[in-house]
Amino acid sequence: MSARLCTIPGNPDIAGFGVRIAIYIQNLLCFLPAFWALFDGKVSQGELDAAETQATTNLVLAFAILISSIVQAQTLGLTNYHASIVLNMSWMNNTNAFIYFLLYIQHKSQAGVRGRVAPTWRAWVQHLRDLAVSIVHRGPPSSRPTDLGSNTELGQMKGADVTSIRSGAERTQSGEAE
Repeated sequence: MSARLCTIPGNPDIAGFGVRIAIYIQNLLCFLPAFWALFDGKVSQGELDAAETQATTNLVLAFAILISSIVQAQTLGLTNYHASIVLNMSWMNNTNAFIYFLLYIQHKSQAGVRGRVAPTWRAWVQHLRDLAVSIVHRGPPSSRPTDLGSNTELGQMKGADVTSIRSGAERTQSGEAE
């Protein structure tokens, strides 16, 4: 009996040495700014913004890799081997979003930061709930009608005064939102 070798023909666009090394190096280099930001124990707003831009760029790249693999699977075909490589590369690119999330937690938990969140589970759950509500209602969490009594909280917002926030919240409540 002859032994047959099981070989999968390599697709250089997916499993090529250069493509994979570029993805690996890019992901490893994304950890350097995070370590640098945490080196002094404080994450500045500039460092957080840079990490957000980097994470967004890598998420777009991960999404592009997935879309291109779906197109290739529908047109030329895609083996399970190559599909697993694409998924692994995409997951590696998604780790940058996790890095950004960790830097965001560190930044928001620091003393002296506007909108500081106490380092407790309850405070973070409330913070995330307020962020979700603000996205759904297209306004900051403090512009909700239930929060209108807190002038201190309203005054902490960038470039906004209490009257404009209250009038915006009243328009939203009455259904005349822009």
